[in-house]
Amino acid sequence: KVVMSACSPFFRHVFNKTKQNHPFVYLKGILYKDLVSLLDYIYTGEAQVLAEDVDRFIDIGREMKITGLSEYAENLDRDNSRSVKTKQSPSTKTNEESDEN
Repeated sequence: KVVMSACSPFFRHVFNKTKQNHPFVYLKGILYKDLVSLLDYIYTGEAQVLAEDVDRFIDIGREMKITGLSEYAENLDRDNSRSVKTKQSPSTKTNEESDEN
C-alpha cells in the first residue's frame, strides 16, 4: 500500500478511504496483463508491454496518475499536438481556390 500510494494519488486516495488492512480494489476495465505490467512498473520502474498494448497501458497510467507514466502521456500529447500544428500549412489552397486560378 505504501509503495502504490507513493507513486499514485489515485491509489493514495483509495487506500486512505478504507480502514481495512487488506482492501479489495476493483479496477473496472483493467485487463489482468495490464495490471501485472502496471505493478511491474510501480515496483521496478520498468514494464514489458506488447507494442499493440502500449497505448492502453499509457492510458491506464494516465487515468491512475502513476508517477512517470502520466507525465510521459502528457509529453506525448504535447508532442502530438505540435506535430499536427506543424503539418498544417497556412498557404494551402482549397479546391475552390484552385479552380478559380
